[in-house]
Amino acid sequence: MESKYQAIAFLAVLAIVCLGAYVALDAILSGGRTPLISLATPTPTRLTLPEGDQTMVVPGSIPTDTPVIPPTPAVPTATPILPTPTPVPATPAPIPVVTTPTLTETPSGPTPTPAPPTPPGGYQYMPDELVRSECGKASALIYGWVRDAQGEKLEGVRIRISDQWGNVAEAISKGGNEAGYYDMVRGMETVTWWVVVVDGAGNPHSPVVTIEPVQGAGGCWYQLDWQRTY
Repeated sequence: MESKYQAIAFLAVLAIVCLGAYVALDAILSGGRTPLISLATPTPTRLTLPEGDQTMVVPGSIPTDTPVIPPTPAVPTATPILPTPTPVPATPAPIPVVTTPTLTETPSGPTPTPAPPTPPGGYQYMPDELVRSECGKASALIYGWVRDAQGEKLEGVRIRISDQWGNVAEAISKGGNEAGYYDMVRGMETVTWWVVVVDGAGNPHSPVVTIEPVQGAGGCWYQLDWQRTY
């Protein structure tokens, strides 16, 4: 029985030796063909990560790619800016104005008329410096002559006479034998007269001459001559 087991073991060893010899011979004859069985030791794989976050990979394990989900950008919310209301100043209440009526005396007689305004410079006519008077007449009279710059008597010059009561009259210098002469008969009232040369529209062309009455002299004649400046 023991010899039977030995024979079987011998045959097994012999078979293994033959098989090894066959494999070696086949490798030599094939000129470096890849052996049928290649036993290789698996090489461990290391995944290198940035410093501070390194992870060791266990040899033989297959790393699983983890999908990277990008962060969702925050959508800025526009905050409406409301305008600052401007304060409206309060409207001041009107202050009532109390007016005190002015008492005006009403004259018993007619209202005096002020003297006519003095026209600006550059007059076309100027009066003589002296007003001559003759009193003791039956009525008052204002008269005179109008001449040009060369002394020639002028016809058609308008002279206006007014008094303090608003009475107005006009005289025009004559022509012909009485060339340049004008006169105006006034009443016996003791009043103040204003005499001025005017044009057809009433615009003054000379200074205003004031003739004051001679008190207590009765009717007086006043001579007032004029001369043109050109």
